[in-house]
Amino acid sequence: MIGRDGAARYRWAVLAAATFTQAASGFFVQGIGAMGLVLRRELGLSAARLGLLISAAQFAPLVGLAIAGELLDRYDERRVVGAGACVVGLALGAGLLIALCITWGRAGWYVVGALFLLTGLAAPPAVRLALRHQQSRQDVADQSAKGRCTARFRRRAAIVSATGTTIQQR
Repeated sequence: MIGRDGAARYRWAVLAAATFTQAASGFFVQGIGAMGLVLRRELGLSAARLGLLISAAQFAPLVGLAIAGELLDRYDERRVVGAGACVVGLALGAGLLIALCITWGRAGWYVVGALFLLTGLAAPPAVRLALRHQQSRQDVADQSAKGRCTARFRRRAAIVSATGTTIQQR
């Protein structure tokens, strides 16, 4: 069972992840404006084109957040956020693969192959973890449906439901 120390560490981890994400987002949105002079000089952009680039950087999150808000109103938060993270990861991954293959030539293709190999090696443990998590949720649902919920079991069910993780029995 997760104790007070574990819950406190979890809260700090969530706060750290949220702070990092917000800082990265702020750098992206406001960093383009700060790099405006360099972008104009290096890419040969006019002031109007640079303005469009900066506006696009502001417009894309606006559209994405409107769509995400609509989906969050209709579906479970974890599924929407997880799907959004997957979409962003796929887009960033595709961009990385294209950049590696174009700029590094043959070495880039070797790196891409190594990334695919590592992904393939990571898949079986990820599937096992997902199946274990699914089984734990099913156990909680079965026990709850049978009315055999002790106070300890209800606490465990609440933790599994809130954190999405399984708890090892001691």
